[in-house]
Amino acid sequence: GFYTNQGIGVVAKVDVGGGFKQVLSGDFVTDVDLNNQITDALALTGAGDFNGEAPLNFLTIDKLFTEYVVAKGSAMTDSGIEAKTLHPAVGFNFQFKVDNGTDLVLYADNPTFLELAQDPGSGTTDPGVFQLAQYLDDVEAASTPDNPMARLINMLRFLPNEQELGAALTRLTPHYAVHTFDMINREADIMLETARECTGVPFYKNLDGRCIWATISPQAEYSRDAGAGTTSRDDVLKTMSLGG
Repeated sequence: GFYTNQGIGVVAKVDVGGGFKQVLSGDFVTDVDLNNQITDALALTGAGDFNGEAPLNFLTIDKLFTEYVVAKGSAMTDSGIEAKTLHPAVGFNFQFKVDNGTDLVLYADNPTFLELAQDPGSGTTDPGVFQLAQYLDDVEAASTPDNPMARLINMLRFLPNEQELGAALTRLTPHYAVHTFDMINREADIMLETARECTGVPFYKNLDGRCIWATISPQAEYSRDAGAGTTSRDDVLKTMSLGG
């Protein structure tokens, strides 16, 4: 069967007079509101026994994930319930456990960002990316849920695979930002040079002295070595400009 507390998208605590049993084919949908650090929850007067799947529906992600009691009864059994997300989330490993014999607890046994970055699937061997990953791990480990970087951390953890996470961490690495700035400067220089060439040729000018141009530069290879402790960046440079 399919169960949800007061509908999907509404966090609610439901009191149940008696026990609750979820079979292997059942879905126990759980809304999660990280901003308020609450989830759907069942309060049972009898025993609980959970199997099957628990689809997680995240309403907000501006605080860090900790652990949450999603069901409490006179006794509790985890018969194999598995947490699921709508899409793959490479940085999260959601699990259930029973605490005190009475509480069904949702928690996360996550890989570290460094482990994910160093996975061959990330596509990066950049020491600078590994340093950034370690920094994110340190920030996450040293903080309460009220972390100003929580949204970024959660967004990275919700990426679908190591390759996309590796690409995102690379973009966030400081020496890559310098490379991006250099690329933008080169593109601006090309546009300005095109404008100067246009205004310098009388044939291109209108009668009122204005010059109108549209151009696409040939595709060019771009490479930059950012120095020791980093990796070289290889990109393709192509610019298009239109002006007058």
